[in-house]
Amino acid sequence: MHTPVPLYFAILWLTLLPLRSDLVHSEEWTNLRATSTVSAELVGIWNGRAILRLNSGKQVSVKLEDLNADSRIRAQDMQEEIERRLGERVVEMEATAKESASPAPTTIAPPEPAPPYQPPRENAELQSALDSIKSQAEAGHLRVFFDTLPASQQASANELFKVALKRLDMNSWELFRSTMRQLAAVVVTKPRWLFSHSKFSGVSDANREACIDLATAFQLWSVVENAGYNQLASANLSDVVGNFDETTSPYLYRLFRQNPAVTSIVFPSYQVEVPATGPAVAKIVVPFIGTIQSVPMVPLESRWAEGATVEEATAKWDTYKKNLEAIPASSVRLGMPIEQVLRAVGELCGKLSATPSRTAFHRTLDEGLVTLMPLLNAWAGVQVQPGGNGQGYGGDYGNMPPDGGSGQAYAEQMRQQQEQAAQRNQ
Repeated sequence: MHTPVPLYFAILWLTLLPLRSDLVHSEEWTNLRATSTVSAELVGIWNGRAILRLNSGKQVSVKLEDLNADSRIRAQDMQEEIERRLGERVVEMEATAKESASPAPTTIAPPEPAPPYQPPRENAELQSALDSIKSQAEAGHLRVFFDTLPASQQASANELFKVALKRLDMNSWELFRSTMRQLAAVVVTKPRWLFSHSKFSGVSDANREACIDLATAFQLWSVVENAGYNQLASANLSDVVGNFDETTSPYLYRLFRQNPAVTSIVFPSYQVEVPATGPAVAKIVVPFIGTIQSVPMVPLESRWAEGATVEEATAKWDTYKKNLEAIPASSVRLGMPIEQVLRAVGELCGKLSATPSRTAFHRTLDEGLVTLMPLLNAWAGVQVQPGGNGQGYGGDYGNMPPDGGSGQAYAEQMRQQQEQAAQRNQ
């Protein structure tokens, strides 16, 4: 007599469908008297009956007590395996559902405060002054690079900042600022969804945290009150770097502390040589490479300035200003290719921010990358070979290696440049 498969088995079958090839297959089943044998798949055991799917597709119900010992034991073993895998599958599906429905999240744990800022000391020895720059920068206080300048050069830097802003196209800057804020918002508010996408799931936990900290720091500082074009144009560079330091130093400090290998390259060490005649020399030393540059330094206004003489150290700022003033006002912009990329990124980020679930986020990101990659390739001057989709972009997003297409090549290029610089300065 044919027995309808209970709803339990319908759910069981659908749930285990991805595992069906290695979990459910035809077996030989023999009755107790060994007078009849059938080939069928075991769907499961229900109320002391084995539910068998015959090769014809029909399902039959057989009492376990009507099967011989070998068939009965095999059915019970297979049922235990089915239930074990079903349990694993249910746990996996529940975790996936929970992850998909959970917040992105919208908040992250704030970092601890950065160490208090220690301004550069006047009349310090060159080695001490350079060590102070390195230690304050690693503590997240990038303002030290401005504060370590002699007073006259700080004034020149403030003046150059205003001259440079007048040459910058306001709309181009605002497009960059607003787009980067949108991108930062996606990273900060939806990191779980972003880094669970197949293109970014391989990013290490340390690098994820670094991305979130950088995005948070930029998001906090780049509000229009701080970084809007008109606000920048009316401020001195000293005020801008001071505000930047107060806003971002906790995030930069955590970033630098958790990534010491990167920090040692971004903020290299210094070795000072004081020859019998001529200026002192500061050698910039990078781990595993050595000295990449030697910079003459002279004392100026209780600080140190770059140059073989005081006159040379002072004259270069006049040269900087002269070169900037030769540029027409409002003429410096990012360029059409980059602005097209930024607009596409901004549009995509707006859509991503509005997605209600991880599934929708991933689908929107997939669709956006298909549109964005040709723009990025055009901007970078990449000659894309025809790919599997027949549209000339290769695969889904273009013929890119797993690391995104530029990370390893860029690292190798930087290594070669540093070695060349080291050779020039030997």
